[in-house]
Amino acid sequence: MEPKKLCRRKESLVRQISTIGPVFRGSVAEVHLTCGKANCRCQEGQRHRAFYVSYRLAGEPRVAHVSLRWAEEAQKLRERWRRMKSLLEELADVQVALWKEGSDGREEVRRGKETTVRQESERRAGKRRTKAERMEAKAHVGRSRRGDSQSRARRTRPNT
Repeated sequence: MEPKKLCRRKESLVRQISTIGPVFRGSVAEVHLTCGKANCRCQEGQRHRAFYVSYRLAGEPRVAHVSLRWAEEAQKLRERWRRMKSLLEELADVQVALWKEGSDGREEVRRGKETTVRQESERRAGKRRTKAERMEAKAHVGRSRRGDSQSRARRTRPNT
């Protein structure tokens, strides 16, 4: 695939990822439990439904009991996480393809026309001073700092 198409695909993936919204990286489990009461329906086989979410917080595994409503919401957020994960994997593949093509994939739009980062840096380089000009400017600054006592007096003069 040519670099322009890869760049467009990359921009498309970034837009899609940015619109996903909140996600949940964990799992949701439904379990059926017995409560231990003698006259409860769970003793006859109709067990109680309970929902748990498992996740990691600061690297530590956690499990929390949640209501049916929160379990359903966590499941939706989990689906968003899966979608985002697949988009991120595709984005990584596109980025590797761009690197193989010799481009980093960043494009800038300037005055209505597309330019690559390399073209933009070359444009900016035209405005830069040459190395000789920079060295001359440094030498000039050094002379004024090391110069006569009047220049020192000007630098150390108190504000009045």
